[in-house]
Amino acid sequence: MAIADQPIDDRISIRAVLKDWGHRMLAVLTFVGGRLAFAAITLLIIIFLSFFGLDMARGTTFFPALKNGAIATIGYLGRLATGNLGTAFAAGFGTRRMDITEIVAAVVPRSLGLLAV
Repeated sequence: MAIADQPIDDRISIRAVLKDWGHRMLAVLTFVGGRLAFAAITLLIIIFLSFFGLDMARGTTFFPALKNGAIATIGYLGRLATGNLGTAFAAGFGTRRMDITEIVAAVVPRSLGLLAV
């Protein structure tokens, strides 16, 4: 009899434990993957609605605003994939335009430091 087939405490073998662990791990990964997919879809919808709403607020009619929102969303996701988050007027950093990556690089260490306290 192989070691993997020898019962542990006369009730269960190591092979059965490992088989059950594999099924549980697959269930956990499926659950986490589903949650991540749902989060990604939700963020995509929020990004689209932001661009769409801003275009509608400027007075654009519905269908052109829908098209412009889709185009702006795709452009934003393309820039985001390359690491270009754009520029902004940073309130605490003066009145000049700064890259958002610079702002994040300056703020995140402070936030993590507060989190560690």
